[in-house]
Amino acid sequence: MDYPEDLYHHQFFSTHTTNIARMSSIKCIYTDDVALVVQVRAFTKLEGTLNDNLISIQKYFRKWQLKLNRRKSVLKVFYLNNQEANRELNIQIDKENIVSEECLKYLGLKFDRTPTYNQHPEGVKNKLKVRNNIMAKSASTTWG
Repeated sequence: MDYPEDLYHHQFFSTHTTNIARMSSIKCIYTDDVALVVQVRAFTKLEGTLNDNLISIQKYFRKWQLKLNRRKSVLKVFYLNNQEANRELNIQIDKENIVSEECLKYLGLKFDRTPTYNQHPEGVKNKLKVRNNIMAKSASTTWG
C-alpha cells in the first residue's frame, strides 16, 4: 500500500516513539513534536530530572536511528516566583544547552511565562488582521 510521504513519516515516528522508556516527566507526543512536562519545587531538581529524561530519549532515539533536533528544541519554565524570571537553566542535548524561550509555541498555542495565554489571542488577532486586509483589498467596491 502506498502512503503519502507525510502520513508515512507520522506513522514511522509514532511507531518508534510510543515505546520510549518510562520517565519521571510526562511525555506529550503529537506527530513529531515531543514535550516533556515536569513539576518540581526546586530548579536543581528540574535540571536533574529533565537532563536525565533527555539522556534516556537520546539513547532511545539512537537505538532506532532517530535524531533529536537540538536546534528545534526549546525550554519553557512556568513558575510562581517572579524573582526567578531571568534564571538560566542548564538543560542539555548532546552537551549543548537548550535555548530558553520567552513565549513557546506548541501545537499552534502560545504559552507565555505566567500561563495567562495573553500572547496567543494577540497573535491570532494579528494573523486575522492581515488576512482581513488581503480580503478587503481583493474585494471590489461594488460588492455587497
